[in-house]
Amino acid sequence: SKILNMLTIIEFEELIVLTTVFIIFYYIPWIQKYKSNLDTINFKNQKKMKIGLLTNELPPIIYGGVSTWVLNFMKMFEDDDNYEAVPIFLAYMDPAPDNFPEKYPGIRIINTPDDVYEVFKDIDIVVNNLWIALDTVKQIGHLFPKLPIVSVCHSLIKMEHITNLGSQYTNNFCQQEITFQYSDFVVLISKAEKKYYESFGY
Repeated sequence: SKILNMLTIIEFEELIVLTTVFIIFYYIPWIQKYKSNLDTINFKNQKKMKIGLLTNELPPIIYGGVSTWVLNFMKMFEDDDNYEAVPIFLAYMDPAPDNFPEKYPGIRIINTPDDVYEVFKDIDIVVNNLWIALDTVKQIGHLFPKLPIVSVCHSLIKMEHITNLGSQYTNNFCQQEITFQYSDFVVLISKAEKKYYESFGY
């Protein structure tokens, strides 16, 4: 029963994050209109707004729970009248399997930095699930300065670094901090994470 309760809590937290991102999307058009930035995002003439779902995890390439979140996100928007979720796979660490286009219709793959412009040129909103690819996030911001970037913080790496007593695998937590700076919105997965996020001065 403890395992079932834990799974229920995880599913509930995931639902909260998905709902938060969904709400942000409905506010972005108003924010963009308020800032008069409609020259790059034309909501009236475009049938669906394209959400670029940036990740380096899609089954069978899995490092943690991000891939599950990404799949649920894609499913949530698959029949939406206003938004189209476009999976974007960063293949710097792992090459994309040959069956990715068949398994994930519409997927776009970034093999080198030269691919970034073509991949994002018609994207309206970026949902970033990465913290290890700081240069990619910075490149997107420089190429498309008016493109909203929503970063989902699945885990605070600085907190992991403290918990792991200074592990060599988490000593690059500063990259996540800079990723936050390049983001227009940061979505946290829980109130506990928000507490530490604020205590770190983010």
